[in-house]
Amino acid sequence: DKIVLLSIGEINKNKNQRQVIEAISLLPVDIKYRIVYLIAGKGKQEREIKSISTKYGLGKQVVFLGYSGDIPNLINAADINLSTSYREGLPKNVMEAMATGKPVIGTNVRGNRDLIKHGETGLLVPVGDYHATAEAITKLINDKELYLDIRANTKKFVTRYDIDSVLNEIVEIYANKMGFLS
Repeated sequence: DKIVLLSIGEINKNKNQRQVIEAISLLPVDIKYRIVYLIAGKGKQEREIKSISTKYGLGKQVVFLGYSGDIPNLINAADINLSTSYREGLPKNVMEAMATGKPVIGTNVRGNRDLIKHGETGLLVPVGDYHATAEAITKLINDKELYLDIRANTKKFVTRYDIDSVLNEIVEIYANKMGFLS
């Protein structure tokens, strides 16, 4: 009966796990107390994030896993993955979640928005917008059709980043630059 949310990454200002906890605090009661939020990572802001969780009465619902070598199983256990960073490169945790067909809610920053097509392969929210994040969580929980559509779309979309696709693209780029293909 629980809804499992997951964030993977160092617990720091940039990764912004606070946004998820603030969003959970805004959820309707019928959803809020069904949430279990797993945070896989360690970092300088762990004490602060724990304090915020306690402040909202979510201390038992927010689980700090520390460093984990078992990310694939955590992703499989989650219903929704979150990437609420202030900035990203090409977020591996988002790609891994998508490869398993898990919906991702991410902040609308470079890296996340390169992978997450709003409403197709996940949902994008503004950085620091706790209300939009709560709405996105609620939408994925309540709209089963959207949830299933995103699951199907993510698996297809992320295949463009598998090793064979990337190697073929690199070979094509070199061949074009060296004049082997015209």
